Amino acid sequence: MKKKYLILLLALPFLFCSKRPGYNMLIKDSEKLFYEQKQPYMASKSLIDEANNENEDQLLFMMEAGYLLHSAEKFDISNKVLLNADKKSEELAVSVTEETLAVLSSDTTKDYKPEDYERVLLNMTLGLNFLLQEDYDSALVEFKKVNYKLNMIKEKTGRIYKVNLMAKYLASISAAYADDLDYAYIELKQIEDIKPGIPYVVRDMMKLCHKLKYMDDFKVLARKYPKYAYKHKDNLAEIIVVYEEGLSPIKESRGSLLEVEDMRKLLEASIQMSIASQSATGVTLSGAMAMLSNADHPIPEYKIRDYDINKMIVTLEDDKGKKHYIEPVLMNDIENTMIRNFEDNYNKMKNKMVLKIAAKVVTAIVAQQLAEKTAKQFKKTKGIAGLIGAAAGIATSAVLFSLEEPDLRCWHTIPAAFQAASLLIPQGSYKMKVSYFNRNGELAWEKDSGTVELSSKKPGIFLFRTVE
Repeated sequence: MKKKYLILLLALPFLFCSKRPGYNMLIKDSEKLFYEQKQPYMASKSLIDEANNENEDQLLFMMEAGYLLHSAEKFDISNKVLLNADKKSEELAVSVTEETLAVLSSDTTKDYKPEDYERVLLNMTLGLNFLLQEDYDSALVEFKKVNYKLNMIKEKTGRIYKVNLMAKYLASISAAYADDLDYAYIELKQIEDIKPGIPYVVRDMMKLCHKLKYMDDFKVLARKYPKYAYKHKDNLAEIIVVYEEGLSPIKESRGSLLEVEDMRKLLEASIQMSIASQSATGVTLSGAMAMLSNADHPIPEYKIRDYDINKMIVTLEDDKGKKHYIEPVLMNDIENTMIRNFEDNYNKMKNKMVLKIAAKVVTAIVAQQLAEKTAKQFKKTKGIAGLIGAAAGIATSAVLFSLEEPDLRCWHTIPAAFQAASLLIPQGSYKMKVSYFNRNGELAWEKDSGTVELSSKKPGIFLFRTVE
């Protein structure tokens, strides 16, 4: 046992020498390029080296770079990055070596494992990329994966998440233009069952009823929603607006570990158990708790980031001055999903970390006591005594305080919500204007987006993102 603790002490200095800058530091310049300078492509280029480098944060850099390329409308490159990220996120496993290292260090030394919502958003972004490239079959595959993953998460963990309405709506569009009309109708019907009365969902259902000759369903919808009555016309073009709204929450520290009452009680019980299991007779509960007095809570929380723009309206004006308006509605509240997802895992994460902290603090104190005892035995060999003394200092401070920092890594550049809407209008040329509104409903700014050509042969899909 003594030999084990001595090796532990001597190994600690080398463990700390190789620490690389944290993920949150490395991404700051890229965030500035994206949020402040509105240059998503340049922001993505600043991350490519990290995304190609094998390290514990590689998956995060791949997700960030892939999304930024999506925002820059570099869909081919975005797909390459995100398809690899999706594969890595599903196959990621922690090696025995990394698990051993984790006993001594924070979870930030391990490969980043994506949260459930991040795994889903990889496929959402890929689906949008393929849809905007008019690859409807590939888009449909990705949107199907979204709800498949949610179902698998439910089966494996028991956690229940709401159906992703945005994925279902975009899956219905993809299926319709891939000539899988029955599947498109089923997706829309499920949306109607969950959130009745979305105007463009009802209209698309009625349009598909007409094409599939589901006349009974058509009559039911017509009676239920008379103001949305659908009349088939030739040469109608469909315009679809996807609005990625705001800034997603990011992880922040919960603050001091011992200021959280349930953590204090759990730690006291776990430390006493660890003292008993290690036969650490020289360790006291008060001494162990004193060592944790300056430690941060090791489990972070999501903090909502401020943004003001949460509504947009697209105006299309034809050559005769007639105007058509499209106002997207909320389809996927990422912000709420992220927070709920993380808090659902809180108790499991908390118990795991409490046990780890208790074992570390007891191990550190035992190691310190051994170092002090060994130093006395080597009084005549001051060099060795000094080395052991230094290692003891590292064991009691760095292990507990530096290595138990909360893991604040998460996907930063994604939006807080997805909104969507669509409209059927006569095909032709239209002047497009986009109006953005703040949370008070006030017009923030407008932008002329030039002339767009809409055809009845394929949908006109337009993607927008705000971070203000």
